[in-house]
Amino acid sequence: MKNFIVSKKTYIVFVTVLIILLLSPINSFAQQPNSTSTFSGALNSSTKSHEGATTSGITVSPLLTTIFLNKTENSTQYITLFNNNSTPITVSLAFSNFISKNQFGAPEFLGFSKGQIQDTNLLIQSPTSITLPPLKTIKVPLTILTNNNTQPGEYFIGAFAVIKGNTIRSAPVSIATNSAIGSLFLIRINGKVSETGYIQSFSATKSLFTGGAVNFQAIFKDTGNVDLIPQGVIDIYNMFGKRVASITFNQNRAIVLPVGVNSRIYNSSWNPESLAFGEFTAKLFLTYGTTTVTTIYQSTNFWIIPLWLEILAIIIVILIVTWIVRLRLKLRT
Repeated sequence: MKNFIVSKKTYIVFVTVLIILLLSPINSFAQQPNSTSTFSGALNSSTKSHEGATTSGITVSPLLTTIFLNKTENSTQYITLFNNNSTPITVSLAFSNFISKNQFGAPEFLGFSKGQIQDTNLLIQSPTSITLPPLKTIKVPLTILTNNNTQPGEYFIGAFAVIKGNTIRSAPVSIATNSAIGSLFLIRINGKVSETGYIQSFSATKSLFTGGAVNFQAIFKDTGNVDLIPQGVIDIYNMFGKRVASITFNQNRAIVLPVGVNSRIYNSSWNPESLAFGEFTAKLFLTYGTTTVTTIYQSTNFWIIPLWLEILAIIIVILIVTWIVRLRLKLRT
């Protein structure tokens, strides 16, 4: 019986040592500041999206301009062109309507026309040819004209500076190519517009996390006729209903267009505490709209079971089973 008692104490010491060893790496899961990330598509209304872009020695700015006009109202806007070269460059302006190409906010251009763009709703005019002096900046005026046929809603126009001698495809192209670089205009005509949308889906990327960041993906769909910028927070609650974190959603102000692919993917992440354990609930609260602000909500559940805890549980089960087997063998003898 003495041998059995010694063996039992040995097992207890062994389990204690294992627990210490398994708990020691816990610092690698130390709490990190809550962070957010969203997917960085082409159509963002953040500060960075208003900066310039450079190609073929020309810098254009701003990259994105939002304009609000009344029906029959006209406006003059400017794009700034800077010649980074030591020699003059001659450029012409080309325009194209664009739509959303995918769920990541990339624009798709529908066809270019030089000098102006015109349909039954809008007319945009500009100089047909501009010579940029070396290492100089020129502001190029764009005149936006509306008329009695202009319908309330939003129009999406790209204005491109095309280097003389180069051509750009009439098929979809990116904002910056070897031959052209452009500025995007979101032109909203005031009136009875439709600002409607909804959360198409919201979930954690996995149902079980064993360590590291917890990642979320939301898809927002624009069902109206103007662009929307859904913003809000993701609140995280533990199994006891206590809020443990709050994450800013769409901090970069990524835009959803109502034309083309009218939905957009948003990615966010949360770095939980090292001892986070159990079932959690993430609640997404969004607002969107400018004329009428709408608030919507959706939630999802997920589990956090740290890897070290899973390993510890397996080892403890193995030790208990082994101890029971040895105990039964002792009792038989």
